[in-house]
Amino acid sequence: MLTAMLYDLWTAMRRAQVNRRTVAELSALDDRLLRDIGLCRGEIRMAAGGPAGPQGAQAPADGPDAPLQTDGAPAAAACG
Repeated sequence: MLTAMLYDLWTAMRRAQVNRRTVAELSALDDRLLRDIGLCRGEIRMAAGGPAGPQGAQAPADGPDAPLQTDGAPAAAACG
């Protein structure tokens, strides 16, 4: 039981570390690069799997049926 709790704690800490690193790397990108990958600056935490990310809320799915912009890239959510 203690082993399982320690493993869960270690897993949560590792997940948080990866999340922080992902947020930092995405935040370092300029707005043009973020648009190229279909993100707005306000969506970085969700895309990284943070508190409002896939574990906390349903992330929007981009698939083959996602609307396309005129240049053929997937349309990003409205960036304010």
